[in-house]
Amino acid sequence: MKKIITVFAILGLSSNAYSQAVFDLSNNRVNDTLKLKHGKIVTLEVQNVNKFASEVEIDTKIVSYVSVPSASFATLFGIEKKANEDSISDATKAMSAIVANKIKKNEIDNLKQSLEDLVKDCIIYNQAVSNLSSLQKIYSILIHISKIETFNNENVMSDAMKDYKIDELLKKAEIEEDKFEQTYEKAYLSYVKTLQLALKTESVDSSRIKKEAETIRSNYTRLDKGLDTLNLKTYELRKKLLLSDSYIARSIGRVANGDEVEFKVKVNKKDYEPFIFETKGGLKLDYSVGPILSFGKNAQNLVPYFDKKTDSTVTLQSRIPENRLNLGIGSFLHITGRNGKNARMGMLVGIGTELKDLTTIETNLAIGPTIVLGKQTNLISLSAGVNFNRVNRLKTDEYKIGNVYKKDAQSLDNTVEKVFKPSLFFSVTYILPKRKSS
Repeated sequence: MKKIITVFAILGLSSNAYSQAVFDLSNNRVNDTLKLKHGKIVTLEVQNVNKFASEVEIDTKIVSYVSVPSASFATLFGIEKKANEDSISDATKAMSAIVANKIKKNEIDNLKQSLEDLVKDCIIYNQAVSNLSSLQKIYSILIHISKIETFNNENVMSDAMKDYKIDELLKKAEIEEDKFEQTYEKAYLSYVKTLQLALKTESVDSSRIKKEAETIRSNYTRLDKGLDTLNLKTYELRKKLLLSDSYIARSIGRVANGDEVEFKVKVNKKDYEPFIFETKGGLKLDYSVGPILSFGKNAQNLVPYFDKKTDSTVTLQSRIPENRLNLGIGSFLHITGRNGKNARMGMLVGIGTELKDLTTIETNLAIGPTIVLGKQTNLISLSAGVNFNRVNRLKTDEYKIGNVYKKDAQSLDNTVEKVFKPSLFFSVTYILPKRKSS
């Protein structure tokens, strides 16, 4: 029972891991509703194409649209047309030579009846050899109809065979071959009988009869072997012409591990429009660079300053600029799923630089949801989330706002330190992926 369950599980997995696109050459239509899952093995099947008459080429490409991360972020199917036409002329010539053999009958009275029977049997055999034409005719017809492009499926080919009376000709060929076998056996036995009588007659040279007997046997053997070969080829061709698989061309399976699968079909040097299927599922990585807008009090540096208290002392004070918006440039990685048609949802991570004041540029870390709009090229991303800004904040262990300090003993630069503070951000960036195929 466990083995049965295992087998069905394997079959199920195999089915789920395989997708097939179909192009019907008879109407030039493709099953454009195919749902191709990312990571599956995919093939293209060209139907209703006569592979005996047509040369079919299918080129499969896995296409990926790849955007390059910025430098800052950077730190994968002949029939032998010539039948084995053993000439029957050798056997015919051999028979003619036998019939032409003249032996003086007045010297071999005991052989007269045997020779007459031999000549008759050889004439009948010779005629049987001459009649061996149906099989060659059938093979020639099959070769002919196999090269007709419009006979593009097994049903059309079956009708063509009926029109050409292939089955009737095959029955006739079987009768001809049976007669060929029977007449040869009778003729050869006549040779053996005549040779035995000749050996008993001293005035007769039996070597000529023996030689001709060997000749007819040799020619028969060669002709019979040729017939066997022609029979095999004829029946094999007939069988193949009636198989549905003879009218289907398939591409080599490829793993759909890109964004698209492109099939290019060429039949007898004629190119068809490429068939493109988008993959669904899996994660897609895109890189972009663009402006990032941070806002909130944590987006700005704290600015410390001293208020004069006395001639020798000062009071530590601070302020945060009223402008709570900060504009910078970000380099982002968008991680989305291949499920949407014209929009893909996902997450974003990135780093950016912001101008805190006229002289200070700081690096920050951004993370949040993102939506990528568009098809495979010329994409726009809309992103928002939390931006961890590196900003100046008071060294609270050493200093406190409102405390009094000696005027010459303190430096404002020593009162602050760099810390990461979260703020909100919004960004609109442009993604320009490059098309790569393999």
